[in-house]
Amino acid sequence: MMSEDRAALNGRTTDSACCLEVLKKRSQIDFEIDFFERILSRDRNNIHVLACLGDLFSLKGLHRRALQIDERLAELCPDEACVWYNLACSRSVLKQLPEAWKALLAAMDLGFDNYELLATDPDLVPLRAYPQFMALLSVAVAS
Repeated sequence: MMSEDRAALNGRTTDSACCLEVLKKRSQIDFEIDFFERILSRDRNNIHVLACLGDLFSLKGLHRRALQIDERLAELCPDEACVWYNLACSRSVLKQLPEAWKALLAAMDLGFDNYELLATDPDLVPLRAYPQFMALLSVAVAS
């Protein structure tokens, strides 16, 4: 092998090693966010990709970005109870309590009835301080 070839190969090896180190430092969530954002850049209304991104943003603590995704999903899927539930969660985490309450009521109007989740979901902790929430939960448990 010629010395120029070795130098080029060594350069590539160093670049590859550097790239691997950068990739190792990125979390799996960051990788998935990047992956789904690339897909979304080609298909802005892909509901499955939006749902994945919303979950990932929430896991990463990027609640404002999760809220943007949840609002978009509510536009695209206005009849889906779980979309409105997720919107309620995002708004609750950001302490937008009147809006969170409205989204939760919309979810329930569309058939959301997982009262155990309502009582335990950590995203709804701020909303649980809302007087109407406890009344709703006590009525639901009594039924």
